[in-house]
Amino acid sequence: MPGPRQPFTFLGHEILEIFPYVPIGVRLRTGIA
Repeated sequence: MPGPRQPFTFLGHEILEIFPYVPIGVRLRTGIA
């Protein structure tokens, strides 16, 4: 599968990798991403 035709940018910086972040609640110990 080919990638995007133009680079993705965020606040003027090129995005090279994306790492998901799942916030965990104070009493909740399970996260689903």
